[in-house]
Amino acid sequence: MPTSVDKTLRALQALAGHEVHGLSPADLAERLKVAPSWISQVMPALEAEHWVERIPDTGRWRLGVAPVRIGLTAAQHLQRARTELDSLTSRYLGSAQ
Repeated sequence: MPTSVDKTLRALQALAGHEVHGLSPADLAERLKVAPSWISQVMPALEAEHWVERIPDTGRWRLGVAPVRIGLTAAQHLQRARTELDSLTSRYLGSAQ
């Protein structure tokens, strides 16, 4: 049986790729196989922490700035790691290539 955390993470995953138009609460409930009341309770809590946002004109949900910030931070760290690895590779294998 999925926990509340499992369902919440699945909700965030379901919203990925729907950043422009979002998903309606009914679509989200159907995709997650949860009661609409669960969506009504959880999504505002996620919104308060910027994990999701409600599109004002439509009432649909989409990812908020929190997961985007995490993704950008991870990408920056991976780029730095790549630069360091390239430097080490060049340093240790440069003369052997």
